Amino acid sequence: MPYWPVVTHGWDVTPRNHPYEPWPPVRWAWPWGHIVTGNTPERFGQLVYAARQFMQSHSHKPKVMVLNAWNEWTEGSMLLPTKDEGYGVLKALKAALTAK
Repeated sequence: MPYWPVVTHGWDVTPRNHPYEPWPPVRWAWPWGHIVTGNTPERFGQLVYAARQFMQSHSHKPKVMVLNAWNEWTEGSMLLPTKDEGYGVLKALKAALTAK
């Protein structure tokens, strides 16, 4: 079965949670989940490039990379210009996909 790498710019569900939710959370219980931290355009570009290298090194078809997510603003996972990073994430994506 082919493997399709998934690349994300981050994930954090905590902004939409209520302060009365228990801590530490019960594993996999709503509304908690994994939180991805340390997100930068550079690290995102490295992840895209690594996924691209993985796809090139395997012969399975179709060659698919899943980009998560285009517009998950609440969860901090978006491929859109932001006030903080400007076009940095989009530029990193382009660089990683066009690198030789």
